[in-house]
Amino acid sequence: MFWYSLGVSMFSFPFALYFWIFPPINQLLLMICIGLIATTAQFFFIKAYKYAEASFLAPMSYFHIIPTIFIGYFIFSEVPSINTIIGASCIIITLLYIAYTEKIDK
Repeated sequence: MFWYSLGVSMFSFPFALYFWIFPPINQLLLMICIGLIATTAQFFFIKAYKYAEASFLAPMSYFHIIPTIFIGYFIFSEVPSINTIIGASCIIITLLYIAYTEKIDK
């Protein structure tokens, strides 16, 4: 996690130096919060791969579809189509089945 962050910082620094405009304090605080949340999420993502198999965890990333639908609806006023609802339901049901069968196997 450290080396990835260092690499991204080194690659981004010249562009940030050239294009940087100091943001207002409210935007700066939001950027700091986003950075802390993203770093925490990355930490727990790495920890998850320490304790579970990759073949189990990889499909679980599709659970992101749930907050994505809610964010689209409540923030951007996007109403999900019936195809989105059906597809998301199939994905979520399958993921729950995988989690259930994995629990039984252990």
